[in-house]
Amino acid sequence: SVLARGAALQGSIRRKAAAVWSLGVSDHQLREAAEPMVEVASQWAQVAFGHRLDPAKGVRRFLGAEQNFSSHRLGLRGKIDGVIEWNEAFCADDPSLQAPRVAALEIKTGKPHPTHMGQLGIYGVLMEEAFRGHGVSKRGCLLYIGKAPSESRKEVPPSMLSALIRNRNTIAAT
Repeated sequence: SVLARGAALQGSIRRKAAAVWSLGVSDHQLREAAEPMVEVASQWAQVAFGHRLDPAKGVRRFLGAEQNFSSHRLGLRGKIDGVIEWNEAFCADDPSLQAPRVAALEIKTGKPHPTHMGQLGIYGVLMEEAFRGHGVSKRGCLLYIGKAPSESRKEVPPSMLSALIRNRNTIAAT
């Protein structure tokens, strides 16, 4: 409901207020920095969630924000900005893929960087383990809300995931 979302938003703002105040940033500076990013995120959400009449064309549901996932087996953990349910058709631009899938949404304020793909891949592995492989998308979504806003729906190559986990194991062994 609208009231529940409003209460959740107010709670989130209260929890983050101390972190913002510790930066010594005025309310005016915060608004000035945040407004363009909020505008980009809002535009993306209107497109992604704007297909309520045809859920095959977009994100079906936002399942949670800042969700912690971990794998003791792999020695990995991460906090995913958003967990969404979408149709693979939206993700892959392939209308034949109709099954809903859970995917990671990672929001970035800077420029695209190769490490973002690695982070998205690790989040996919963590989600596959948490959901036991059922209904987890092989793709995730990187949303850049900084000066050059963009969105990419990417599948992380298996070779990249293998290299990331291999590197993690090498570091853990030393």
